[in-house]
Amino acid sequence: VRRTRQAQRRPATLDADVLDLMTAWVERRRREVEERYQRLDGVLGQLAREHPGQDEEPSSRRQEGAAS
Repeated sequence: VRRTRQAQRRPATLDADVLDLMTAWVERRRREVEERYQRLDGVLGQLAREHPGQDEEPSSRRQEGAAS
C-alpha cells in the first residue's frame, strides 16, 4: 500500500506486484515447511516401528496422574 498527500486528501493505492511477490514468498516457505514436516513424520514413524510402545507411559504412572 502506498500513501501520498494531496492537500487534505490521503489517497492510498495497492501495488499488486508487491502483493504477488509476497504471495510467492509465502507459498515457497509453506512448501519448505510442509516438506520438513513430512520428513519429521517419516523419522517419527521409523522410530515408532523400531521401538514400539516406547511412547506410552507405564500404567502405574497413568493412574497416578489421573487420580491427581
